[in-house]
Amino acid sequence: MIHMNEALIVEGRYDKSKLSALTDAIIVTTNGFGIYKDAEKRDFIRKLAKERGIVILTDSDNAGRQIRAYITSFVPSNQIRHAYIPVSYTHLTLPTKLEV
Repeated sequence: MIHMNEALIVEGRYDKSKLSALTDAIIVTTNGFGIYKDAEKRDFIRKLAKERGIVILTDSDNAGRQIRAYITSFVPSNQIRHAYIPVSYTHLTLPTKLEV
């Protein structure tokens, strides 16, 4: 299990489900573009960013870039780290359990 102090911000439930098997971090979903209409979730992400920092891990497609840009518009850049999965790896599936 990978330990992270920062909270992970991902797009959907599937992303959260897969990452939950790999890390003990707090994982928050944006529900895709649902983040645009969800003031409560934006406030929660802002609070997490201030308290522990966040890592944005969205898809490498246009929607993922838009969501990433939107989050960076309301969270200070010194509270954000960006993680990227190259497009060439997006077709791979994560293991269901961590093998050591």
